[in-house]
Amino acid sequence: GGYFGCDQNWYPTDWQRVAGCAPTTVSTILAYLQASGRIVLPTPILRHADCLTLMEAVWTHVTPTEDGVSRIKPFCEGIGRYAQANGIALSCRSLSVPPTGLPRPTSMEAADFIREALTGDYPVAFLNLDSGQVGTLEDWHWVTIVEMEESAEEPRIRLRVYDGDREETVDYGLWHRTTVEGGALVYLLPDG
Repeated sequence: GGYFGCDQNWYPTDWQRVAGCAPTTVSTILAYLQASGRIVLPTPILRHADCLTLMEAVWTHVTPTEDGVSRIKPFCEGIGRYAQANGIALSCRSLSVPPTGLPRPTSMEAADFIREALTGDYPVAFLNLDSGQVGTLEDWHWVTIVEMEESAEEPRIRLRVYDGDREETVDYGLWHRTTVEGGALVYLLPDG
């Protein structure tokens, strides 16, 4: 168990529970930035009810369509609208991992991006459109990266991610090599 962040299963409607991974991930990151003293949200996040209040507020800006929120642009624009509505200065830093056949950053470039975020103590939203050979990730889904371990042996880049009430370990190199649809990495930088 343990509390790793907001959980999309807390949403009241079936559709929100099915489609709510993006606003849930955003809420988890916002709650973390508030807990670590870098932004001020309208409510302190002390209990799961507070997280749900935040999730509902974020949903109105980061609103899933039938495809969920499957690209960086609507994800970051929605966060921008939420931040503006609540007087929070935030900017979105992102790295896209395009589908196979399009030019892609290397897994080391992705690791640099993740390391830079985590070194500054910014959790990273990770969109996985297709898990490739990684069994620990759900397809078409956002999770929150909270830690990265790098080693000389395989897996060279291991991520610890929160997905609602679960903690998973992801072999990032394997994901990067085997994902067909790709995904994205995003972190939020308070401009305070």
